[in-house]
This record gives sequence, structure tokens and C-alpha cells, in this order.
Amino acid sequence: MGAGSAGTAEFAAEVKVLRGLLTDAGRDPAAFPIGKRVYIAVDRDPGRAAARLGEWFGAFYGRPELAAEVSVWGDARTCRDRLADVLDAGARSLLLNPVFDEPEQLERLAEIAETL
Repeated sequence: MGAGSAGTAEFAAEVKVLRGLLTDAGRDPAAFPIGKRVYIAVDRDPGRAAARLGEWFGAFYGRPELAAEVSVWGDARTCRDRLADVLDAGARSLLLNPVFDEPEQLERLAEIAETL
């Protein structure tokens, strides 16, 4: 399970290294389950979602700018597309981590999950 503190590009690079190491060890990379934790905020107002993520990252990690580096946020379509990018980068499973308004976020995520 890839850490939530890595952006999609960094995760993709790490997947490439991992697959190379598995091949070198004589293991089938396709048989190795790879997942990624994703901090996420689904909101029709992407500015509001970004601001709230920044507040949370500031309070939790002391680094509000980390939200922009590692999170997925925006309207449902944007979030779906960015989650698809994570899957394209090598994840076979996603651990979605909303950090505020959890019940509402879970309802929005269920709708997105049906489209992936």
C-alpha cells in the first residue's frame, strides 16, 4: 500500500522500481498486489475542497502545502479522473481517505466508485 504522502507521479516511479525488483527476484510483478492511499475531497467547489484539505494538512502535518502535492480534490468527474490516473500508475486497489465531512464524502465516493 503506497503512502498517502506521495503524489501520483512519485507513486508511478515507485511502482516501476518495485516491479523491477520483483522481476530481479524472479517474482511475477503482475501477481503482486499494489495499492495506494489517497487523501480525497469531492466538492462542486474545487477551491473550497482545496482550502479545507490545506487546513487539515496544516493542522495534522504542519504542512498545508502538502495537500496540493498529494491529494485528489474537485468535483466528482475530476476526482474520478484523478483516481483513474492513480490506477493507471499501477494501483490495483485504492484506500480513499476523506479528512472532513466524512459521511457526506463517503456518499459522494460511492457514486464515483461505480464509474471506475
